[in-house]
Amino acid sequence: MISLFKTKNNFSENFWSPLKFIKKSFNLCLKNPQLLFLGFFLIIFINQEFRIIFSILGEINVFFSSVINNVPKFLISQSSEFSDIITLILGTFKNLNGFNLLFLFAILLFAYLTLVSQIYLILWFLKSKKEKKTSFQKLFSSSQKFLLPSVLIYFLSGIIIALFLNIPILFKTQIDVYHQFFNLWGSIYILFSLLLGLFLTLIVKFSIFFIIIKKEKAFSAIKKSIKFFFKNWLSIIKISLFLLIISIIFALLISLIFVGTLVPLSLILKLLLNILSPSAFLILIAILSIIITLISLILLSFWALFQYLTWVLYFSKTVEKM
Repeated sequence: MISLFKTKNNFSENFWSPLKFIKKSFNLCLKNPQLLFLGFFLIIFINQEFRIIFSILGEINVFFSSVINNVPKFLISQSSEFSDIITLILGTFKNLNGFNLLFLFAILLFAYLTLVSQIYLILWFLKSKKEKKTSFQKLFSSSQKFLLPSVLIYFLSGIIIALFLNIPILFKTQIDVYHQFFNLWGSIYILFSLLLGLFLTLIVKFSIFFIIIKKEKAFSAIKKSIKFFFKNWLSIIKISLFLLIISIIFALLISLIFVGTLVPLSLILKLLLNILSPSAFLILIAILSIIITLISLILLSFWALFQYLTWVLYFSKTVEKM
C-alpha cells in the first residue's frame, strides 16, 4: 500500500516537473526586461513544435489540391511563410534594383539577428548562472563564433525536410483524384512528414544548445541531440504541451483584455468624432494604433523570450544527468 502511494506520488511529481522550469523562466523574464529586445527576434519560435505540424499539413493539402485542379506547383515547403520568402527572394534576383536589394538585405539581417538572439540568450543564461556580469558588446562578440555551426544545423535540417516533403512531386502525374492519395502509403507519408517536422524542430533546438552550452561540433551536436531526444522524449513532449496550453490560456486572457478595452474605447471614439476635427481624429487613431501595436509586440516578445528560456533551463538541467 505504501509502495503504491509512493508510486502515485512520484508520478504526480514527474507529471508537474516542467512547471519548475516554466516558473523559473517566467521570473527570469520579469527580472530582466532588457532581454525583451531579443524576444522580438524569437517570436517565430513561439510553440514552433506544433506550428510546424500544422504548416506542413497545410502545405501538403495545398499541393494535392493544386494537382487535382491542374495548377502547377513544383515545390512543397515546410510552411507557406517560408515559401513566400523564397518566392520574394527569387523575384528580387530576377528584377534587381535598389528597393529589391534593400528588401533582400532586410530579410538577411532579420535572419542574422534571429540566430544571434538565440545564441546571445544562451550565453547570457550561462553567465547569469555563474552570477557573472558581462557587457552586451562582449556577449554579442562571443556569439559570432557559434553562428556558422548554427547556420549549418538549420541548413541540414531544411535540406532533409525539403527532400522528404517533395517525394510526392515524383509521383504527381499518377495522382488523378484526391482520394487516391489517402491510401495506406499516403497516410504513412503524411504521418511521417508531421513527425519528421516535429522531430527536426526539436533536434535543431537541442543541437544549438549542445554547440553553445557543451561546446560540441555541429555533427557531434546533432548526434548527441538525437540521443538526448530519445532518452528524454516524454519530458520533452510534456514541456511542449504545457507551453502550448499556457500559450492558449495567455492568448485568451489577452484577447479578453483587448476586447474589454476596445468596447469602451470605441464608445469614447464615437463621442470624440463629433468633437474633434477629421484631421485630429485621424491623428488620434494613428497614435492609438501605434500604442496597441507596441503593446502587442512587447507581449509577444515577452512570451517568445519566456518560452525559449524555458527550453534553455530544461536542457541545461537535464543534460547534467546524462
